[in-house]
Amino acid sequence: KTAARISARRSGVIVLCHGYYATHQQVLPIADGLARRGYTAALFDFPAHGSRSERDGRCTFGDDETADLTNVSQWLRARPSTAHLPLGGVGWSFGGAMLCQFAAAHSELRALVIDSTYARFFPVLAHAIQRQYGLPPMPWAWLTLAGVQMALGRSLADADPLTQAARCRQPLLAIQGDQDE
Repeated sequence: KTAARISARRSGVIVLCHGYYATHQQVLPIADGLARRGYTAALFDFPAHGSRSERDGRCTFGDDETADLTNVSQWLRARPSTAHLPLGGVGWSFGGAMLCQFAAAHSELRALVIDSTYARFFPVLAHAIQRQYGLPPMPWAWLTLAGVQMALGRSLADADPLTQAARCRQPLLAIQGDQDE
């Protein structure tokens, strides 16, 4: 399910991608601000997030999420009010990583902004294993990564935002702080 905040001026369309464990509600204030400035903002929930619980899918770190972005893009292109407008994207953390994967493979996205997006997945996983479970990253992060990759049937190294950003041909603004990993 996709929703759009539509502006009367219609300067362009911005797809907003929420972070991990978040929902489209995370980006509602941004969508409202964009609409006030003449942009249409498209909002949705990634699989296993918000209105799309686990019964609607699982987090695949790119496969299902980029398919969702393709569906959102096609939905926007099928609407007469947005079909002719330039398309951009803004993503936070996990949403920024998914947006990088989508942009690397889809030229219809004209520009993207990623905010607080991790550069590589493994250090985030290792930190989460230690923080949430009190386990040492070695061997637990490696074992977890191996299990996730086996379940997905692919390596996650190619999905790292740093790798995907290098493949993007669109202008990309990355916002990072000194506390981001």
